Amino acid sequence: MSTNIKTNPFYLTNEFAIDGWDYIITNNPGGTDVKKFIDVIIEYMNSILYNASMISKIDNMKVAEISVGVINTLTTDSWCKDCCDNTFNSYKNLKEKIELLGIYTPAQLTYINQIIAMPCNYNISNLNDFESILSQLETSILIDQQLSPMDKAPVLMVLQLSLAARYYWYNQAITSGLWVTPFMTPPPAIDYVRPLWLMSILGSIVSSRMVQTSLITDYNSSLAIQGVIGALTASTSYAVFKA
Repeated sequence: MSTNIKTNPFYLTNEFAIDGWDYIITNNPGGTDVKKFIDVIIEYMNSILYNASMISKIDNMKVAEISVGVINTLTTDSWCKDCCDNTFNSYKNLKEKIELLGIYTPAQLTYINQIIAMPCNYNISNLNDFESILSQLETSILIDQQLSPMDKAPVLMVLQLSLAARYYWYNQAITSGLWVTPFMTPPPAIDYVRPLWLMSILGSIVSSRMVQTSLITDYNSSLAIQGVIGALTASTSYAVFKA
């Protein structure tokens, strides 16, 4: 078998996130009560985490803690006030805030900074072009001999959710998906793809620092689940409460 075949161990988060966004909009509670949207995210995540017979009310606290933590963090001192409208200032601000989290090494930040820069890069106008760029970056991380598997894990998780978010929000915009009429307004819907993509990335980053609030004993599984919760929460919060 070719040694060039490399696969991101977090590839399943793609399915989890896309199914999650579909679940949230299908079960849209309406209004502007953030707790109601968190309840929908909890319902969806519990379907991944537990069998129906295993779920108890206290289990809701685990997902709620992460969702609330993501919202509270990203709405403190406006992480993304410009959200791609002011590319340079937005990117500079995000880099500084992510560094202040203290969860990434300089080597990891090299990759993380490239990931967060993509939604704000208007020099690349065709959003489909980012798929190959992200895939190339993914390969670079997988073959990086300077990073241990443990160091690669949080970066690969964020990158996989970036791939999922770019794909999902772009397809919502071009196919007049269920998110378009209530939340990707005023038109054109395509204008919301970059900020929703960026917020998905930021949510996965912020939630990954909460991995000590372990939902599952396995590190990678916990990291994946918490990344998905973060991506769903941050993007949904932006879509619903951006006004």
